[in-house]
Amino acid sequence: MLKIAHRSGPSLYPEQTIRSAKYAIEQGADMVEIDVRFTKDKQIAITHDKNLNRIFGVDRDVSDMTAEEFLALRHKKNREYSAHMLTDYLACGIEPLLLHIKEPEVVPVLLSCLDEHHYLEKVVFGVQSLESIALIRAYKPGLKILAFMPTCEDIEAFADAGADYIRLWEKWMDAASIAKVRTTGKKLWIMSGNYDGYNAGEPPEEGLKTILGADVDGILINDIEYLNRMMEQEADR
Repeated sequence: MLKIAHRSGPSLYPEQTIRSAKYAIEQGADMVEIDVRFTKDKQIAITHDKNLNRIFGVDRDVSDMTAEEFLALRHKKNREYSAHMLTDYLACGIEPLLLHIKEPEVVPVLLSCLDEHHYLEKVVFGVQSLESIALIRAYKPGLKILAFMPTCEDIEAFADAGADYIRLWEKWMDAASIAKVRTTGKKLWIMSGNYDGYNAGEPPEEGLKTILGADVDGILINDIEYLNRMMEQEADR
């Protein structure tokens, strides 16, 4: 089972920082997930939220800021850490990356940037639309794609369009949905948490045990150390 560090694994360090990503890899993460969005001048910024208040304490949208303005931001939880652009991650050689594409219009620029940095085969493209799959497949066959589907009813559509991996939210995970994914022949990844007061990537213990018992192919989770401990406990049972 692949261990995917959601938002770069913000267990000790702020989310989507290079330091958090490196720490997650040190703890055994197989992949680091980051979110990509456009700045005002069409540069690729790394931020989960459209509005920057929660992360950086600035009530502005990333699309209203230039790359220079964005890079000057400091994380609200620890001002030692600054904002990052995608090129910062690429320059550090962090791989493999799961790139959650929040805005479909970023796809052409993203593909060109990754190609220029020889990174196309070092990423998985996390897409929310069938149109994004078509753009990626047209650019270069064989690139890896994860379906961040809007609903559980979209499994077949995204599989037929060419996604390699299907992500289910933990709250979608039941025998029927798992069987539906298995029928497509695609790999099954679970986005942990995000229900009953639990944030995405932060599953309660019982929820994580359920995921581990379902024989899935990958899990997105914030705390890789927590996942490791639970896997060891379950293996000893």
